[in-house]
Amino acid sequence: MDFLIELVYFLSNNRFVFLMVAVMLMLLMRFATKLKELSNFKKKALTKGSSMLLLITLLVFIFGSDFANKLIYDHGQFGEGIVIEKNETGDMYNQEPVIRYEALIKTTKGKTVQTSFDSDDFNLYPDSDNASRYPEVGLPFTVKHLEENPKVFIIVTDDDSSYGANLRCADLLKNLKAAKSKLDFNPDDDAFKKQYREYNEAYLSSGCGEFENKDATSQFFDGQKITNSSLKESTLPNNDLIEAFLLKKATEIKRPWFPTKWNLPKNTKPAFISEGMIGHLLPKIVLEKESFLTSKKEIFHFAKLSEVDIDAIGNGFHKPEHWASKFNTPIYSYKLSGPISLLLIKKDKSQLVEIDAIEGNSFFTFYPRQHAVGHLDEALVPIVYKAEVPGNIDFVTYISPNALKAIDISKVVLNLESISYGDADYPGTLKITQLDLDGNGETDIIRIKDDLLDLVTPEEDEGGGFSGDYILAYIAEEWYLSSYRATGLDGKVGY
Repeated sequence: MDFLIELVYFLSNNRFVFLMVAVMLMLLMRFATKLKELSNFKKKALTKGSSMLLLITLLVFIFGSDFANKLIYDHGQFGEGIVIEKNETGDMYNQEPVIRYEALIKTTKGKTVQTSFDSDDFNLYPDSDNASRYPEVGLPFTVKHLEENPKVFIIVTDDDSSYGANLRCADLLKNLKAAKSKLDFNPDDDAFKKQYREYNEAYLSSGCGEFENKDATSQFFDGQKITNSSLKESTLPNNDLIEAFLLKKATEIKRPWFPTKWNLPKNTKPAFISEGMIGHLLPKIVLEKESFLTSKKEIFHFAKLSEVDIDAIGNGFHKPEHWASKFNTPIYSYKLSGPISLLLIKKDKSQLVEIDAIEGNSFFTFYPRQHAVGHLDEALVPIVYKAEVPGNIDFVTYISPNALKAIDISKVVLNLESISYGDADYPGTLKITQLDLDGNGETDIIRIKDDLLDLVTPEEDEGGGFSGDYILAYIAEEWYLSSYRATGLDGKVGY
């Protein structure tokens, strides 16, 4: 039985290769039926065989993953898994990048094996609506695997593991937010009130409320206004900040279009952004026309630290409009009751400015990063905002009043480096800006701008090259990617 299951599993995970091989075999079989040397019996056998192969190919291509998952779930052994690393493969499926997950699987007998799976393997069972919610790095999950080959496994989605619990919470929160949206639209509707009350009770009674405030509808970032009465905390704990802003730990920058990378420096002295400074500085990508890439959550966070109120201007809008189905929360412009400070970096100079308004312009990407629980935090959707800042700057850094007190601008040191690479057909430039905030000789913020021109491929064939812009901050002795932009064949991504 295990051999049959493993065969179905292999064919379903390599369905495109199987499809091509099957098509070639069918063509050969059809061609063979035209040979005069063959008897009628053999010709009929080849015709029926090719028809049967076509049927099997279609079944494997359409239902192979579902069938294999069901067989493994029914006949497999329980085990435990954990993702240790994930990376993009460079392939696309349904306009989404395919992610490869490196994982460890531990059997009930104590045996541990290392294996991998891709996000287009569809090895989740039951899959329901969780087809794209794979476990994040470090999050334990339950598996069912073949006894003799633990590398043939499916991920169980409806159990009590950390991963399963997160999926349930994500679904409950999705229902609760939908009910809240209905109630906001018509607060006097008794049916909407009842539905919201039921979903809120289900969410809180499930224990999921530990992830957010007790009343999910009163969350700070879901409102359009912040008042001084809610300004109680001046900072966030390390892990909360990193998770809240989806900061990604990094030791190197891998260049997506070349098998090369840029290693980050290893600091030997204590990080400037540590302890009391965590959450008080956040560098962000700058775009064209005095605009930069940020999110509602980041704006509200630094308004809170600066003790200013925020008022949303207008009714909000979606741009592009057809992305409204992707992002439920519209784009707003905001008026501040007081200033928020920004540290601007332009070539080899730094400058402090204050802004008291920020204008929402457009959504930046259709594929924003998501939390480990699998749901999209609307407050973290990257949006292009405009503010009254000088033009032609390289990047900006949110900076709180506490950080302003700790930084002596006269001691801020900027180091610039420009490296050319490539050849006459594909010339490239790597520009690196290193920012030392306290003049101790250690880098606190790095900006890496990587531009590669394609002078060979015509623009109509998607030529023109690639562009990447990455900003990292050294926080509590680790490098974190705080903002980035990448533009290439797959469009724009970043936050």
